[in-house]
Parts: sequence; structure tokens; C-alpha cells
Amino acid sequence: MGAHLMIDIQTGCYRLSLNPRSGTIGSMRGAGDPEFVNLAHIDAEAGFGNLVYTRRSETPAFEEYASPIGVPGVRLREYRSFANLQSASGRTFRFENGLSQLAVTYRFHEEYFDIELECALEDADQIGLDLNVAFMDLRQTDAREYQFTPQSFYVAEDRSLAYVYLAKLAGCGMFIHSLTECAGWRLLYGYGGDFVVRGLQMLRRFDSRLDAAHAAEAGKPVKFAVRVSFPASLTAALDRLQRQNGMPLPQLPLLSTEAGGALPFLPGCEVAGLTLRHPDGRLETLPPDCRQIRLPDPGFYLLHLQSRAGGALDIVLQASLPWLETLKRACRKAEPTFGACAEGWYWAQGFALARRWFGPDRRIDDYLHDALCLVGMQGVEPPANPPAPPREETMRRLTAGKPDYPVYQPGEKFFMYVPCPEEHTFLGIRHAPFHLYRWERIQDQFALIQTYLLAADAYGEDGFYEHAIRLAEAMIADHLAPDGSLRCVREWERVSIDYTTVIAPLQALVELYLAMCRKADARSERLREICLKIADYLVARDLEFPTEGCSCHLRWTEDGSIACTALSVLFVYHYVEADVRYLELARRVMEFHRIWQLTAPDARVEGSSYRYWETQWENDGEGRAINAGHAWTLWQAEALFYLALSDNDPEALLDSYNGYRTNLCKYMPDGTCYSCFTPDYLPQRPRRFELCHCYPKKPDNSLAFYLWPRSVDSWLKTFALIAPERLGLSPELGVIGLNCRVEESGGRLAVTPLAPFAEQVFIALPEEKEIVIHGAGPLNVLGGPARKISYQN
Repeated sequence: MGAHLMIDIQTGCYRLSLNPRSGTIGSMRGAGDPEFVNLAHIDAEAGFGNLVYTRRSETPAFEEYASPIGVPGVRLREYRSFANLQSASGRTFRFENGLSQLAVTYRFHEEYFDIELECALEDADQIGLDLNVAFMDLRQTDAREYQFTPQSFYVAEDRSLAYVYLAKLAGCGMFIHSLTECAGWRLLYGYGGDFVVRGLQMLRRFDSRLDAAHAAEAGKPVKFAVRVSFPASLTAALDRLQRQNGMPLPQLPLLSTEAGGALPFLPGCEVAGLTLRHPDGRLETLPPDCRQIRLPDPGFYLLHLQSRAGGALDIVLQASLPWLETLKRACRKAEPTFGACAEGWYWAQGFALARRWFGPDRRIDDYLHDALCLVGMQGVEPPANPPAPPREETMRRLTAGKPDYPVYQPGEKFFMYVPCPEEHTFLGIRHAPFHLYRWERIQDQFALIQTYLLAADAYGEDGFYEHAIRLAEAMIADHLAPDGSLRCVREWERVSIDYTTVIAPLQALVELYLAMCRKADARSERLREICLKIADYLVARDLEFPTEGCSCHLRWTEDGSIACTALSVLFVYHYVEADVRYLELARRVMEFHRIWQLTAPDARVEGSSYRYWETQWENDGEGRAINAGHAWTLWQAEALFYLALSDNDPEALLDSYNGYRTNLCKYMPDGTCYSCFTPDYLPQRPRRFELCHCYPKKPDNSLAFYLWPRSVDSWLKTFALIAPERLGLSPELGVIGLNCRVEESGGRLAVTPLAPFAEQVFIALPEEKEIVIHGAGPLNVLGGPARKISYQN
């Protein structure tokens, strides 16, 4: 073994090379991966296996950190240290660095390898390992099939265990878990237009100025170890972890329910202890043979499960208020502002639905009139039905706006970024009447189409309906290309960009088409042809997902564009024409999208999709972080809903329901709602100095309301009864009720729907089951053959 030669390690499960000069892994691939694949990633600062730390001697300060909204953050400078090979014995290699008081030992086994870190650097505060891999699109010229997304993650409350599972489209995943106490994990993100994840860290302790839990340990020596393996799936990874340390693997298909309900539960181990911490902090000891976890009050719970084998698991559960009560409280609490972007109008959609369901409310009507008539219908005679609010409040809100997108600008003839009734030119392009004024983001206008359709129903005003048609005609005239794509020119690129799946504009057109059909509007036939033309374009585009925000010469395999592709064609398949090509494309797209589907023992994460860029604009502006339960993750959840109905697929339906429940978690019992939960541990937050692993302090007054229009035709009118065997679960769980309460006795099911407008039930049960449905019916039965159902209202 020469001093400058790479050290090659090969087993039946992986192959890698160690750099004797640095103590890091230079190349790595799993069994079955092609020769060109390198799962490890090296950049100018870090690699896979080096020490990362902060210095106690450096005082952190607020600095600019490339925030797109100009918010400074606390910058903690991180340092790296490497080590030289000192000894080798069999498959054990030890690297040392005397200057850094550092030793790194690798121990290679057939199915996994361990990295052990020892460090006695007195100036070290935060301390851990860089474990950088080929994250999706980090290396643009490598095949995306062999690049990773983080699909699952966990940190025990007592920090005895942490893990991250990384998935890829081809071959095996990668599972990294701690063998010693671990404070947490962290992703490292690019800034500005760099839409990539750059690294992964596993940290023995966080900087003491961020995390008081380890303040007394700052500067003290540490021993820290992680294990890296290459399982075929997350299930295989957790099975091995159960064998190795006794960690329980419970069956808990739902982590969230309505307050007063119960979650079906099997512990998956011999129970040594089972406790439930309630939202008020009260601890409840549950019996070892507990098979249902009851959540009596709204809020978050912590279930702690201890196995006799010595392992433990913490699971975050949540109970919400009923669907409509949640909306009522949110409408009372929200203080909307008038923004330019699509997300700036979702409060209006939620408020319109609230008016339709609960009746007129002066506060809601005032806000809606401001948005719908004064701003969104500028230059058009508004309907007489909505009352006029005080104009002083209107102008104050318009003037405030969003700092980066002020709607009202003195000297402008029309409000910027909202529909203009006259032709006008912007970026050298002539726009039709009712195109957005001086604005190119076409998805915002499609969101307005949906807003005015909801307003038409809320007020019973055809004027709002006609305005939705005007907006659609302007978009079609200016942005529908001959090939069926929807395209626009973005200011920073000055080139035509494919926007066909940016916030699913085809969905808005289909909803307008359905409204026209209900009115027997002769114009509907032309819109039907346009919907089919756009859907045909998506079939031809296949598994390519261009999107907003990334230069056209780069690849950005973005969660939203993938999910919106499936959602768009599924909407056409369900509501316009059942062309099997649309369904086949949706199946392949959602299979492709599977590695963007998050799963974790945490109700705030389970069922979300993997997004990580919205928090640079939203929440507290803390920069990029995983956006668990963000409104845009509903694109995945809604696509899964329609795919489940198409294919009679109970697993897809469960995943869809969990995605919606994760969005409901953002609504607090008092009506306050937030944009999303941050599960990864960010080292900085603006204006304050603390670790970011929570909901933000800043409420969200608009985007969170996207949940309601997306629930209208899905989970607000649907519930499901599923045999656990159809989900790959034990029959001991009993019938799994989605969006309903189920009591089973002698083969007879008593079912109470939680869907407030229950119209349909999805059933995946043995035919001999007798079902009695309380408080709803008769219902449309989906998912299986007709069976004995009776109704008691």
C-alpha cells in the first residue's frame, strides 16, 4: 500500500476508495451501480468523512447571507479538518491529525461500514462529520437516477439515535445512523440561483450558543460514530436497525386525526414502556397491550415507545379541530395583505369558501371586496352584491403590500401585477386585455381564475364568473403555444420558458371548464379542446420537468413540476376525457416522484413532499430548509388522491390523506396558521440566534389557505375504509378509517364520517363486512364491488 495510493474496499454490497492523505472517501458506489457512478461528493471544503466544527473563540454576528428578501442572519463559520493514514489492520483504517487533536477510524463490514470520530480540540464547540453525497442535480452531467434525495429522518428526543435515509431512482439507497449520542442532522444548501443541496452533516453536538443542551460540553473531547449502509429500501434499513439495536418498528399508518379520535397502533416489539405526552405536558402511561392511541384534545403529542430489547422510538402525533372549525378559526385570525404572487391570493380563496359554507361575515366580506373588486377587477364594474369596505383600509393594505412586490405604485395607471383591462406592452411583448399588468409570472393569473370561480359561488354573482373567463382568455391568447405548451418570457432570461406545470395551470382551466358545463355555456367546447391540447403536450413531454426559477440550460428536478405534471393530466382524465394515455403518464410520473415523498415518525412531516426553497421567502426568512407540510406539497397529495381513485389503490389513498393531514398540522387550535415546518436543524435564523427545528414565529396569512380549495373535491367529501392487509399491515390493526371513525363489532362496522360534505366512500375490505354509516348517505361507493351498506342519519 503506497502512501499516495487510494485504498480500495470492495464487498458484495458496496465499493469505495479511501484517500490516505485526507481520511475521506473519494469514490463510492452501491451494488449494481454502474462504474461511472460516484455516490460520494467532494468540493473545495468538504467530502465524506471529515471533521466539521465551529470555534468557541469566535463570536457569531448578524451578517447578510444572500437572502432574497434582504433579511440578515446569524452566521456561524464552520471549519473542516482532515487526517493522514496512521495504521491499517485488515479492514480497519485509522487516520490522525495531531494539530487538530483528531482521529478518524473506518471499520468495513460486508453490509455496512462505520466511521468513528475522536476529537480533543479545545476550541471546538459544534462538532460532527461531513457526509457529503451526490444530491439530486448537484452534479449536472451525472445521471439523475443515481443522485439522492433525503426521504426519511429522525432524531430521538434524548438524542440517543439519529438517522437519515437517502433515496435514489436506481439501485440501493443509503442509510446513515448514529452509533453514539447524536444531536441531529443537517443539510447544507446553496444560495441565490443555486438550487441544490450541497452536503449532509451528522453532529455530535450543536454549537452551544445555538443549543443549550450541550453548553457544558463545549471544548471537551468527544467520541462519535455513525454507520453507513446501502439497503434496498427504508423498510430494509429499519429492519436492520431493529435487529442491531432493538429499535421498535410499530405499525402506525396514521399520525394525525381529529381531536377525540384514536389512531390504530401495533408496537412491533415486546413493550417495556409506553408513554404519551399530551399538549399540556401531562404524561399518560399506556398499557403494553394498547392497540389504539387516543388523542382527546387538539395539539401535538409525543408517543415514547421502549422495547424490551433496549431500543426506543419517539413519535410526534397530532390532533386537529374538525375541518370546518379549523377554517372558521383561521379566518377569524388571519390578517391578509395584497400580494402579487399566486400565494398572495389563497386567503381570498379560503375566505370565499368560508362565506359559501358559513354565510356572510362583515370582516370577511370587507377583505374579499378589497381583493376581488378594487384590485382584481380594476377597470371593471364590480358586482353590486359585495358590500364596500372603508377605502382608507384598502389603500393602506395596497400600499403596504409585500416589500418586494408592491401592488400599488403612485403614478401607475393600474395596480401592478394584477389584471389590466387594456392592452399593454411589457418586456417588449404586447399583452391582451386582462393580462397581468407589468408582470410575467403567468401562474399568478391562473390562481386568480380559481379565485373568481370560488367568488362566483360564494356571492352567487355571474360577474365574477365572467371575470374568470376574461382572465383565462388573456392567458390563452398570450401564452398557449402551437404545440400545446404554456410559455412565457421571464425578465431575467429573456427567453421563452415552459410554464405548463408551474402551479398546475391546467387544473385551473379544467375547473373553469367544469363551471362552464354546469351553466351549459357554449364556450365550454373550445376550452375543452384547449385542455386536451395541453394534456397531449404533457404526454409528449413525458418525464421532463422544466420549471420556474432555474436557468433553462440547467437541470432542476423539482418536486412541484413533477407532481403538477401528474396532477394536470389526472384532472383532465377525471373531468374532461378518460384517455388512458393520461393515466399511464400519471402512473409513471408518480412512480418517478416516489423518492420525493417524505416519511418520518412525525405528523408534521409524514406524507409531505420534499421541498427546500420556499423558506427563503416565507416563514421567518431563515433561508432554505425542508418545507414539511408546505401548501405546495398538496400537489403530491392531490395527485395521489386522483391516482388512487383511478387505480383503486388504497396505499396511494393513505399517502394522499397523510399529505393533507400534514398540512392541517400547520393550523394551531387558536386559528393561527404557518407556512411549513422545518425538520432539519438550521444553524441560523434571522433576527434571533437559535436552532431552527420548529414552526416559525411568523404566521402565514395566505398560502396556508391553499389547503381549502384543494380539499373541496377531495377529502372534504371523501372518506375510506381499508383492510390493513391491503396496506401490507397486520390484520390485528383492524379496519383503517381515513377521514372517519370506525367501531368494529362481530364483523359489523359502525362508521362516522369526518368529511363535512361526505359524498363518496372508498372501500377496500372483504365483501362479507357489513357497514353502517352514521350521519351521511346515500354515498357513491368507490374502490371495490357493491356490498351491504346501510345508513343511519
